[in-house]
Amino acid sequence: MESNTSRKILCILFSVLILFASSIGLPEKNKNVKAASSTPQNVTIKNSSGAALTDVKPDDQVTVSGTYTADTWVSIKIVDDTKAIVFYDAVKSGSDGSFKDTLKIPENTGKLLTVVTGSGSEVVTSTLNVVKNTSQVKVTGLDLDKCSTKVEIGKTVTLVATVLPQNATDKKVIWSSSDTSVATVDQTGNVKGIKEGKATITATTEDGNISKKCEVKVIIDECFIATAAYGSKFQPSVVLLRHFRDDYLLTNSLGTGFVKFYYRHSPPIANFIAHNVVLKNTVKVLLAPFVGCVYGMYHPICAAAILGVITLTILAKRRQWAYSKL
Repeated sequence: MESNTSRKILCILFSVLILFASSIGLPEKNKNVKAASSTPQNVTIKNSSGAALTDVKPDDQVTVSGTYTADTWVSIKIVDDTKAIVFYDAVKSGSDGSFKDTLKIPENTGKLLTVVTGSGSEVVTSTLNVVKNTSQVKVTGLDLDKCSTKVEIGKTVTLVATVLPQNATDKKVIWSSSDTSVATVDQTGNVKGIKEGKATITATTEDGNISKKCEVKVIIDECFIATAAYGSKFQPSVVLLRHFRDDYLLTNSLGTGFVKFYYRHSPPIANFIAHNVVLKNTVKVLLAPFVGCVYGMYHPICAAAILGVITLTILAKRRQWAYSKL
């Protein structure tokens, strides 16, 4: 009987010791462990100055922050009022569970955005009102100072684009060339001739809604044989011949073929003429009638007057010669 009583007392004491150890040791070991959050906590949306936001404008930068389970990926997405996802990113929370991500409000969105933070069904939603910038002035037109132009190989011509109205918010113009092997254009409208041919230069507004085109003809601005004979491409006769080439020969297939043949074969001939005084003078004499005809095409009244003076002079000389025979 005494042994049974002693055994019961020992069991009771052993149970008390176990309970005491549980209440003293185990909580001390785990007292700093935090319970995992099933959803993100303390989620805030702030601007670059740290102020909390409910209203935003397109292109605003905002920071989404909060706390979640430590060392866990947190997805952040923005959904517009049509339920379309316009932004998505994922960040990993730190060892203390905190997370932060900086994003930009998309430009083309509706009036209401929902920021969804978390994973799966464990998410927190925040609503942002999009305030459009009513002070923006839209582009309504675009003008180019030229619709066609010519440029020599290696030379540059500048096109000027004017965005309308003058107080438009975004006046940026994007330039492009249809054939960069013929002519290139930089983003300030400077067109450079690369090789003989034609290219279309296009100016387009930043929003892409309005564009204007200019046809650029790249030419070889040399009359090799005439330049060799007269000594300079700036001599009036040589300039006149270049105008004739551009205005008459290069406007049809037959003339263009002749010009290509001329430029392919005339340089060595011109070089030979340039070093021989007799040949230079001979070529001048041979070119004189042609230069006169071309001058007459551009200045018919002056040509007729000159021809009339020459004719009258010849007639007067003949009459004078006839009287002298009497």
